[in-house]
Amino acid sequence: MHFNKLTMTSIAALAATGLIASAAVAQTPQAATSASATASVPQKVQYDQAVNAQVNALRARISAGEKAGKLTPAEIADFNTQLDAVLAVKHTDAGTDNGLNTAEYNDVKVRLATLTKAIDAKVGDGTTSLSDPGKLQREEAVTLEVNDIRTRIDAGTKANKLTAGEAKNLTGRLENIVGSKRKFATSDMGLNQNEYTNIKWRLDILSKDVDTQTNDNKPG
Repeated sequence: MHFNKLTMTSIAALAATGLIASAAVAQTPQAATSASATASVPQKVQYDQAVNAQVNALRARISAGEKAGKLTPAEIADFNTQLDAVLAVKHTDAGTDNGLNTAEYNDVKVRLATLTKAIDAKVGDGTTSLSDPGKLQREEAVTLEVNDIRTRIDAGTKANKLTAGEAKNLTGRLENIVGSKRKFATSDMGLNQNEYTNIKWRLDILSKDVDTQTNDNKPG
């Protein structure tokens, strides 16, 4: 992928705030990504999922701005066009090797950060992702952990290590957490520290319960 001088300058600037990944590892909260998550989800897929999470949050932000009367029809159309253009780049990059490498991820993140800044300028409430860049990082970290837990529940069910009742209960709890995360993230584009702490605490408990119920030596 070709990077012009402006893009590389933007990457360097965003790297300083932790909005993009380094060449070695994505800058998400250390406590958020468990060893099992890293092992079960390839880095390329994690990057792809993180971008999807931010794209969905931006869609929700545009929709909220429309409902609040903070965006004109022309602005909504322009933002959606820009978002579609970023998605086109992301799909092209991800399609070549089933995910995004670090350079591709950083390029897409720069584009999304630019669009986020423009949206925040129109519909921001003073507590946007710009005033707290960690909001997007926290949301991405939660998305990765949710995907990991969902994968482990599915694997436990297929291996007959979880009963139908256990799988239903665990999945229901996970969806409840996802619902809370979605409400938090939609309200102000990402998760603030209190919201993240609440979600992470619930995910940690659920993750331990998945491990316990998967490895409780069921008969048969």
